[in-house]
Amino acid sequence: LKIYLTASPEARAMRRFKEMTDSSMTFEKVLEDVNKRDYNDMHRDIAPLIQAEDAVLCDTTELTLEQSIEKIIGRIKKIPCNGGSHYRESLLIIYYMKKITSFLVIIISCH
Repeated sequence: LKIYLTASPEARAMRRFKEMTDSSMTFEKVLEDVNKRDYNDMHRDIAPLIQAEDAVLCDTTELTLEQSIEKIIGRIKKIPCNGGSHYRESLLIIYYMKKITSFLVIIISCH
């Protein structure tokens, strides 16, 4: 399962702004930085950031971290394993929050 995880630039800028300890940064500056990074990531020559054709779009603009995880788990539970039986057993979700970046690692084992 490939998931293209995204959110609007405004939502991502607000999340980052709320995590910041530097009071000299305005929301508008954070949003500008997010938009610049998005543009650079999507237009670089090597490995530009784009949604793969077979990836499921997961827009988390209006979701909390917990809701985002639940949405992904819902997609994972639909994965057929071992000749058509659905995933039921092992799912390990580890999320690690840093000051600015969130990491979501999913390990799936089908039996």
